Amino acid sequence: MCKIVIAGVGTGRFLHLTHEVQDAIKNFDTIITSKTHANLIPPDKNIILIDDLKSLFQKIATLEKVLILVSGDTGIFSLMPLVKKNFPNANIKVMAGLSALQVFCARLNETWNDAIILSGHGRILNTGEFLNTVERSEKVILFCDDKNSPDYICKILNEIVDAESKLKIFIGENLDMTSENIYAGNANDFVNKKFSSYSIMLIKNSDPFKYSNTPRDFEFERLKNIKMTNEITRQIILSRLDLNEHNKIFWDIGAGTGSISISVALKNLSCEVHAVEFKNDAVNLIALNAAKFKLHNIKIHSGRAEDIIKTLPVPQNIFIGGSGGALNEILDYVINLDANIILTCITPENFNIAYEKMKGLKNFECVQVQANYLKPAGENYFLKACNPVYILSCNGL
Repeated sequence: MCKIVIAGVGTGRFLHLTHEVQDAIKNFDTIITSKTHANLIPPDKNIILIDDLKSLFQKIATLEKVLILVSGDTGIFSLMPLVKKNFPNANIKVMAGLSALQVFCARLNETWNDAIILSGHGRILNTGEFLNTVERSEKVILFCDDKNSPDYICKILNEIVDAESKLKIFIGENLDMTSENIYAGNANDFVNKKFSSYSIMLIKNSDPFKYSNTPRDFEFERLKNIKMTNEITRQIILSRLDLNEHNKIFWDIGAGTGSISISVALKNLSCEVHAVEFKNDAVNLIALNAAKFKLHNIKIHSGRAEDIIKTLPVPQNIFIGGSGGALNEILDYVINLDANIILTCITPENFNIAYEKMKGLKNFECVQVQANYLKPAGENYFLKACNPVYILSCNGL
């Protein structure tokens, strides 16, 4: 059984290595590390530099014992989870290190237990999710790299309304090195400045958006000529959507006011919501409602759905609330996708089209819903009926 020790080397200064890690470097003959930290290893050791992970893991599989040095601490955005996944039967020991996060917060006299911690270092940063998180959090800490650099992050932060007044930006660059710099200011102060790939940011929001409800009908901006799925029906639709954290793409076809798009985007802040609508007034209304709920993960597409959906990323969930007379063509396309499909309609004609195309598919279900609302009539009240709505659902092929 292979013995693997994974050790955190902090910011890379020998002074900050724990005695445990220093002893491990002395006692292991084969040591894996990045080029940045190779200077920590005596030249008589067998040094393997981290490059392609597939070939690296193949090399590890041939060894009886190996020490892997990772930057920062082993418990935060490190190589450790991948090593554990690829070597489930190995004898693995982990040695903690000093994270750049700890050094940075110490420089700022800040705590980090109350912060949301994200990484764009060597990872794809979901900008919609990131901006949604900043909008709703008092503190966000972000590990940066060449692509997700502090200047780029500051540019996208300016998409937040009132960013200049409510966001305070702190940047730590080359921490614990002779070229260390600490910066503080507003986003606009840093959009034209270049930073090292070894940077970390703290974004403090003095006025975070605190909203955790499922929106009610009266909370949406409305136009008389744009229909909206009522909140009772909306709740049933949401219960049938599979909005777990792994389902990242959602289509809202015939988005109208955007009530479904808004509800989905709020429920899963990391989901990429594609709202498709051909009416110009409705397109503007969706944008208005997205801004009202401070959502950055909604992409609005103006045009005919039957054309636009062929250009969108493959979804895990699809809602069809309107078709503009192209229901046959839309369904012919979406039922061939491996996706959860929900459709609503009020006319018998559209119901017949949807029923015939969806009835033989996996997990087909149909329910009719009618909501009645109590309304005042002089000194009395009466029940005002809404149109009955068919809700059809299934899984694509």
